Amino acid sequence: MGKRLQEQDIAFATHEQYYKEYTKCNDLLILENVPEYKEKLEFVRALAAKPVLTAGNYFWQKIPETTLTAAEELQPNDLLERNLMDYRAMANMAYPDLTQYPKNGRPRGGLRDGSLMALTTNCSKFFSEEHHRFMEPTELLSAQTLPTTRLQERACLAPKLEIKGVNQNLIPKFAGNSMSTPCVGCVLLAALCGLERL
Repeated sequence: MGKRLQEQDIAFATHEQYYKEYTKCNDLLILENVPEYKEKLEFVRALAAKPVLTAGNYFWQKIPETTLTAAEELQPNDLLERNLMDYRAMANMAYPDLTQYPKNGRPRGGLRDGSLMALTTNCSKFFSEEHHRFMEPTELLSAQTLPTTRLQERACLAPKLEIKGVNQNLIPKFAGNSMSTPCVGCVLLAALCGLERL
């Protein structure tokens, strides 16, 4: 995990043996995470599509800009401000995740095609240079196609989440640990494609 060694990874043999044993009793296997080796099913590649929404589209709330503290503005040694400056020096990072450190090889932000980077459980400081603020908890949920307003409820054809009593600091962890509706739909479509007509 994380080494991107594909078939050279020591875990590949374990995966391969597991799949062989699994197919003796099941016809279909769905993995939640991306394996270390290349996917060979062509129809999975066909499911990929260029996103229409950019990372900036998810900053939909009309709220004031984030006011950085004096320490953040005046002291470049401050962790948040230093991260922001480091991200500004990088290309394609208009929407950096300031919970990650660009200097240690773990920069996260908007992707090259402008789409939003996958959310993680500690994505509470996803920053927009354009809006000069962090993404709000409800916006993080919207990025996962989880409705929080009546308008979103109608658009998604799903009941909106009741989050009035939920600690706002816990919502980013919830959003980062959920699976988006398009992702669930992709898994279901893959399962349907694996079925045989009786």
